[in-house]
Amino acid sequence: MSYDTLLATRIRTAIGPLPELQEKKMFGGVGFLVKGNMACEVHKNDLIVRVGSAGYEQALSRAHTHIFDMTGRPMTGWVVVAPEGCATESGLKAWVKQGLAFARSPVSVLWGLGVVNIVERGFDAQIERDVVEVGP
Repeated sequence: MSYDTLLATRIRTAIGPLPELQEKKMFGGVGFLVKGNMACEVHKNDLIVRVGSAGYEQALSRAHTHIFDMTGRPMTGWVVVAPEGCATESGLKAWVKQGLAFARSPVSVLWGLGVVNIVERGFDAQIERDVVEVGP
């Protein structure tokens, strides 16, 4: 199934010029990555945003969101935003900003290196802070 190309264009506009931004076709949609770390993706008509474990519950409490689950196993730290949740430019920009902030964070970088897998499996944010402070 195809993805919402208009939403992808709106995301590009919301991000603006960002030299470290990469677009990658994946899971039948298009992902937006910063230095190889996923910030957000368009999947079908939905926006998927990587918010991290520390921002997960707050993100899920927002209107028009639900748990990201493509395989029968929910992915903590990722949320699905229905089209209604990103219909306005300000709403979309807020989600994109949150995804970019996580993708640029030390936790995301360390996760990409395989150092903080425990954080993304749902352990508390204290572990996340400890790992970042002890990092290389």
